[in-house]
Amino acid sequence: MEEYNVDIYFAGEVHAVTVSKSKVLGSSLVQIVSRSNDLTNFLTVNTTDDTIEIKQYREVGPKQKFNNDYVQSGLLTINKSNPSSDPQISSSGELKVLDDDVALLHFDFESMYEIDARPIHGLRNDDSLVAKYQVVGDTNCTESIHNMGSFSEQYDAQVANIEL
Repeated sequence: MEEYNVDIYFAGEVHAVTVSKSKVLGSSLVQIVSRSNDLTNFLTVNTTDDTIEIKQYREVGPKQKFNNDYVQSGLLTINKSNPSSDPQISSSGELKVLDDDVALLHFDFESMYEIDARPIHGLRNDDSLVAKYQVVGDTNCTESIHNMGSFSEQYDAQVANIEL
């Protein structure tokens, strides 16, 4: 793809949204993996002659699904307006480019939080779009240990029956 100066490609769904940039010298190729089960989120792509702007929207509302209400949860922009330099890539929110030079998973095991204090997109209960608990095996987990690595909240650890 670098050979043909491809700017971006969209890959299949892996239960998390990830954005990564090629490490090939001089390449600005970006890969986006997104999710959209039950229409809980979607991407929009807007282009001009020299920019590509991708926005992610996440469903919000009181029901488990089909609230038909969305908020922007991520932004990725590829700006190619200066032909004498590499494209400029900016990203934020759920479309933030992963920094794979740091740990993807990092837990300090210092604090636990209620699961719904930092909602995990796609983790929900039968009656709610935002999970308040997660059953793992036969154990009802209501707390989590936050992942401070590059994968962020998508990989928070749901926990129960432990003391820190």
